[in-house]
Amino acid sequence: MKRGATHADWSRYVRTVATPDGPVVLAPFVGGTWRGRGRDYRRRRRIATAAVLTVTLLAVALSSLFVVGLARPGTLPARLFASAYGLTVLAGLALGRRWVARAPTRPRWADDGLTASLGITIFLLVPVLAGFGIALLPSLIAADFPGERRARELTTMLRSTSASNR
Repeated sequence: MKRGATHADWSRYVRTVATPDGPVVLAPFVGGTWRGRGRDYRRRRRIATAAVLTVTLLAVALSSLFVVGLARPGTLPARLFASAYGLTVLAGLALGRRWVARAPTRPRWADDGLTASLGITIFLLVPVLAGFGIALLPSLIAADFPGERRARELTTMLRSTSASNR
């Protein structure tokens, strides 16, 4: 097994860190600081929220400019293409909602070095990035950060499993 604990679905995994109390599942952006919710947790949460908000605003602005530029000729094909391009924001919304629902588990392919090339591809589809950010922002403001509740549940499950194996 690479790093982390195996998730029930073999194609996904969770990142963990060993503590004296047993394994702790790391949540996205905030790592293991979700347990104490101290100063480090609040700092990481503010930085992650600001970063996602900034990238989302940039993606929304760029995709809006792209749609306006694509529709500028005023022909029907140009308007249809601009509309189709703008509607890719819906794919980003779907991806973002799915990511929030599955956090903190990760797909296995995210650990094999393809993440950078995937990031470049997603950036080329800026509206998808905008939709992903729009879907992610409400969960960044919620009481529990994305993946925190599930990290808590998985940590409890891992600790009970490791305690029964001793």
